[in-house]
Amino acid sequence: MPDTDWGTCYRRGMTASPRVAITLVFMAFGVISGLWSGSVPTVARRVGLDAYQLGFAFTILLIASVSAQTLAGRLARRISSRGVLLVTVPAMAVFGISILASSSVPTFFTALVGYGVAQGMTDVFMNAEGSAVEAELGRRIFTGLHGGVSASGALFAIVGSLLATGFGPVSAAPIVLVAGAAATWAVARAIRHRSIAPPRPASATAIGAWVAWPLVALGLAIGFENAGEMAALMWSARLLDEAAPSLAAFAGLGPAFYSACSALVRLNGDRLRSIFGDGPLVAGSLLVATAGFIGVGAFSGFAARVVAFAVVGFGTACVIPCMFAIAANSDPEARARRLGFVAMVAGPPRVLTPILFGSVAQTASMGAAFGLCGVLMLVALAMFVISQTIARPVVSASTS
Repeated sequence: MPDTDWGTCYRRGMTASPRVAITLVFMAFGVISGLWSGSVPTVARRVGLDAYQLGFAFTILLIASVSAQTLAGRLARRISSRGVLLVTVPAMAVFGISILASSSVPTFFTALVGYGVAQGMTDVFMNAEGSAVEAELGRRIFTGLHGGVSASGALFAIVGSLLATGFGPVSAAPIVLVAGAAATWAVARAIRHRSIAPPRPASATAIGAWVAWPLVALGLAIGFENAGEMAALMWSARLLDEAAPSLAAFAGLGPAFYSACSALVRLNGDRLRSIFGDGPLVAGSLLVATAGFIGVGAFSGFAARVVAFAVVGFGTACVIPCMFAIAANSDPEARARRLGFVAMVAGPPRVLTPILFGSVAQTASMGAAFGLCGVLMLVALAMFVISQTIARPVVSASTS
């Protein structure tokens, strides 16, 4: 189908449209991540990992993911989103199953690295494709796509914990396979091959000299905020498991409530983006997230911590989608490269936080570690404000 016909395809609401396809990819991402996060306590116990070792494992996962995201920016110069997603989505499903089936430290870490690489690649290219689809549609859908991740993650986090405690983590494998297969089929059916833009001189590139500094600050903001999000997703089940061991089967309520509240906001987030704009929405959301993390650290009861996780979900919901949209739209001809660059900058905070979190949780308390995440939200806010402040002269100079 010629490129000029794709807008017509969207308006007619065809089932095999690029929008439906990329939505299925986002949802598969959430399904697989949710099943894994809800199964964390059971998998960790079976493999034999304490809090510090689990923090180290999450660090390895993030190193693999961040490395893959950085590489994705370079691959975007040679391969379209369609080609990458056809490989990484099924790979993410296969390695996700391998994690759930792990019974020893070597197999667990091997599967974790593979999963991190596949997840990181998928993350960059699905966001680049989602941003492009939003631009072609001419209306905001990007936050809604992230809402699909949160909604599916919320549902399948609790499904993952129930299956893991009742039948063993590997019992979730059929769900992972179906989610991965459906998304891969949709990509093959509806996502078109986009021509790769030819390299441009450094003076004209999105990541050239002085223009890069706003991206550096934005990348740091993404890194610190995402570090807190990852902590909420990966450690919430473990925290609730410690708060009420008798409710171990419901430990997935932590990531589930977090993801459900995030989904609720994200599914309406594009309307909020239209009303407030990306910048003010990010700033206000980070303040709400700060309050939520402080609540997680200060409260001790199971129910109170679940509510605090809900507040964190409300606060973090629109932050990453908005910042990703800002990064991708700053150069429509190099969306994946832009996202790969900010992912590279975001890497150090994301990689170092889990091991620091695990260390604090082991030596002090899990509550203190989550309180630290509140500080990370404030640092992310400062970096975002800096990025937008120094970006204004760049925009003015480029349009004058």
